[in-house]
Amino acid sequence: MMKLGCLLRKVKMYGHESLVTNKSDSITGESDGLCLKLRQYLNQPVIPRTEDPLKYWQKLRLAYPSLNKIAMRYLNIVGTSVASERLFSKAGAIKVDNRSRLSGEHLNQLLFLGCLGSKDWGFAA
Repeated sequence: MMKLGCLLRKVKMYGHESLVTNKSDSITGESDGLCLKLRQYLNQPVIPRTEDPLKYWQKLRLAYPSLNKIAMRYLNIVGTSVASERLFSKAGAIKVDNRSRLSGEHLNQLLFLGCLGSKDWGFAA
């Protein structure tokens, strides 16, 4: 059976449309049915935006076990930059003009100390 990394490379190399429209197994060079499974999945209708993709893939895990592993790997990645934006905002508030002599090391220390919660400081809530 084809490995997950190989399958990912083939999807990136040939693209979605090519895999859907190509009717031969010449793309993969294997006749184990994995390319057929991929085409079957790609021909399914797109799920609505309101549906949870993790729950959707839990339903499909038995039908597409290899694709399920790939989906679980990439769907669990946090797609937000809120934490980093919050950190830059705090750094901008600390490193102001009247603190222009503040070194990078001390700025890092202040940001670290600012991230600690009351439990970390020993103030049990």
